[in-house]
Amino acid sequence: MIKLSELKQYAKLHIKSQDFQGLDPQQVLNSIYREPTHDGEDDGAWDLIWIKAAKQSLKNGHVSDAIQCYNFARFPYPETDAQKKASQELVRTFENHYCDENVKKHTIYVQGKSLSFYTANLDQSKPCLLVLGGIVSIKEQWSVFLKAGKTMESVKTLWRTFFRFTTGVVNH
Repeated sequence: MIKLSELKQYAKLHIKSQDFQGLDPQQVLNSIYREPTHDGEDDGAWDLIWIKAAKQSLKNGHVSDAIQCYNFARFPYPETDAQKKASQELVRTFENHYCDENVKKHTIYVQGKSLSFYTANLDQSKPCLLVLGGIVSIKEQWSVFLKAGKTMESVKTLWRTFFRFTTGVVNH
């Protein structure tokens, strides 16, 4: 299991690329003093504190914050029961709030493994922007790209913002 100091280091870096609206992620980090737990006790455990923050964010109507909190709870990968639940809740929350007639989830199977992805506003006459997720930067946290897919100008602006946040380069 990854050490708590490393989890916090990665989280601090990743927080810079997100636009939290209803909570201070640094306060959440400051309340964590244990690695993800296998015992289910909430006393400062990484996964359970982030799950609690996600639930509070949902209660306060901050869906994007909740998705990011669930992402941190399951980071770097779902190992504990709580992390597995957080991963499931993350996808469920995303799909309940963002999938509609314009944003659709698709699942394909490659060598017997499922691969899910989302599409929005597909049009053969327009360029296609592909945004990939990984273990840290998951696809569900970039819903803003799906919502802005109607115009490439919006996508260019979003891409510049994403590039600035992830690289620290402002003028490009």
